[in-house]
Amino acid sequence: MTNLLFDFDGTLFESSTGIYTSFKYACELHNLTLPNSSDFTALIGPPVGTIFDILYPGSSTEHRSNFISSFRYHYDSIGYKLSKPYDEISRLLYSINSSVQYSKPTIVTNKPTAPTRNLLLQHNLLHFFEFIIGIDYLSSDSNKILFTSKTEAILHAMSIINKP
Repeated sequence: MTNLLFDFDGTLFESSTGIYTSFKYACELHNLTLPNSSDFTALIGPPVGTIFDILYPGSSTEHRSNFISSFRYHYDSIGYKLSKPYDEISRLLYSINSSVQYSKPTIVTNKPTAPTRNLLLQHNLLHFFEFIIGIDYLSSDSNKILFTSKTEAILHAMSIINKP
């Protein structure tokens, strides 16, 4: 059987509106100039800290950290809810899950695990996936561990998928 890995934002779900809304919230809170929507959307992909570094080079580590915390607070409670699956995603996932050729797919994303899971559940898509591996997948309530790169998260996903 073939294993499939999916990214979440921009692959399964259109999430740019929620990401931009939360970025706007953090910009207003930290008195930063908000880029226009189309310029910002072109930057979506890497973690928000990387986007911050591109848009606001030379900012202090503390300012960056506070900005990311504000963004995460808004996005993880409000912004993520503005995401929606692309048309025909459920049909595609049904087709994959119905095929004997594929294992149940896995999601690997820079988004935290809980909001990803919540969106999939809200749109009745969670059952299509074996694993949801967010940037915080290795964390517990008492120990916050983040993947340092998408490659690290993908390698971790592959190690889980390939266990007998």
